[in-house]
Amino acid sequence: FEEEIRAEEAWNYGGSLTQLFRLFGNEASISAEFYRTDFVNQLIVDVDSEYGVARFYNLDGRSYANNSQIELKFEPIRLFEITAAYRMTDVKTTIDGELMRKPFVNNYKGLLSGSWASRNNNWQVDLTGQFNGKSRIPNTEMLPAQFHMPEESPAHVVVHGQVTRRWNNFDLYVGGENLTNYKQKNP
Repeated sequence: FEEEIRAEEAWNYGGSLTQLFRLFGNEASISAEFYRTDFVNQLIVDVDSEYGVARFYNLDGRSYANNSQIELKFEPIRLFEITAAYRMTDVKTTIDGELMRKPFVNNYKGLLSGSWASRNNNWQVDLTGQFNGKSRIPNTEMLPAQFHMPEESPAHVVVHGQVTRRWNNFDLYVGGENLTNYKQKNP
């Protein structure tokens, strides 16, 4: 800790628009949203400046987060809903005097989800694929050459699924995350 840490302070603003319409004879919706956070003060965790050291200090400069998303929901056939979404994220903060992308934050994500429910809603099956875009990896230039990392992590897909059985006041479900067993090659 390089100084006494103050409480984080920020201004948040944004908005969203939603349009309802019919697609394949069923109700559908499309929505678009944009939100921004401008930080007045923020806890900075600097892992770029010195190998093996995390420096903690208050923001000295600019820091912001822009998030925009578009989402489509529709039922191509009765009782089966599809959700498709895409989100772009632009998060920058001043680290050691330089405005740069915040590390470990994906710059985009995609989602495709399908959900089927039985007529009486006793059964439900959900399957979701999430595409995670690249994120900035902290600087490794101060390390010996064999330990240098790329500037960004690779994009990857993770799949989740769940089956639910419902009774009057009781739900039982079984599910799995990361069904494709994605693993980072060098976490």
